[in-house]
Amino acid sequence: MLVMVLCLQLHDYSGNLNKSPLVINSPKVGLWYISVLAHNLSKVIGGSQSNVSKVCYSLHLQELECPLGKAGPNCLSERYMLQTVLRKDSTPFESYFLPYSEKVMLGGADFHLEPLLSNNSFGVDTWTYFTLDIPRGATGGNLHVRLMSERKINHEVYVGNGGLPSLVNWDFYYANKSRSSHGSMFFVLYSSGEEKVDFYILYIKERIWNIALRNPNSTGGTSIRQTTMPISLERCPKRCSYHGDCRSALDASGLTSYSFCACDRNHGGFDCSIEIVSHQGHIWQSIALITSNGAAVLPAFWALRQKAFAERVIYTTSGISSGIYYACDVGTWCALLIGNRWWVNERCSC
Repeated sequence: MLVMVLCLQLHDYSGNLNKSPLVINSPKVGLWYISVLAHNLSKVIGGSQSNVSKVCYSLHLQELECPLGKAGPNCLSERYMLQTVLRKDSTPFESYFLPYSEKVMLGGADFHLEPLLSNNSFGVDTWTYFTLDIPRGATGGNLHVRLMSERKINHEVYVGNGGLPSLVNWDFYYANKSRSSHGSMFFVLYSSGEEKVDFYILYIKERIWNIALRNPNSTGGTSIRQTTMPISLERCPKRCSYHGDCRSALDASGLTSYSFCACDRNHGGFDCSIEIVSHQGHIWQSIALITSNGAAVLPAFWALRQKAFAERVIYTTSGISSGIYYACDVGTWCALLIGNRWWVNERCSC
């Protein structure tokens, strides 16, 4: 007998119940559909094999749930629900997350890890889980996760939605400098040093998210507070690196707000961290602009010597107008509005 979730061609798990029960570890939140298919039904009647048109069987389903605050295959790992704390004087739905626990003293936007880590005295991997809820209004924000320690960080971070993440089931992860979800367009790694880990998950969806910390070859938690873990939800990564403005736009449904950075003319990138033109580049652009427009002095002087006053006015006016127009491209000063420049481009192109 075969049992599949969901059908023969498209399913998440399958197994032959004649050999062993089907076990699904850490199932995700949601509706699960189970399809049972009778396989190779036949029996011997009077020495000959005959197909069976009817079959009776019993299906036993059992859901094992860990006690409150526990998680993992054997319910030996610690699990903490994170509470949402809204930031003051910030854009809507910007918040940070703190654990519901008497083991830590909450006085800021971060918390110490050591009192919360799962204990293990067998020298094997230990897992600690943190669960947080992203509401509908916060969809489209950016989840910011950091680890900061006075010593070398030995933790690996696995992030998943729906169910608990593991070594084989995760949405985003960071293990070390060479092993992470750095290739994903929704994962941005800012720092991967020995004493600091800093990454963003962009445009996070509305649902329950779980963050798992794996400590390989751990000998148990310690009471020494040396590692802090700030977790926050931000509208624009790195505050647009202080080189732009954080703006928002609604999607087609009008229910979800997505934020983006409007960078200044000197910077670019999704977080305005890329310098397009440096200060030295602006100086050279200004020199080139002055030199190119200063060339109009020569024909104007020649027209003055030849007493061609009309040509002198034309050359002088052209040089001044060109300087005013192209000064906007340098980025230091601009006397024209963008609409006026478009009008000039349209007239000059005719």
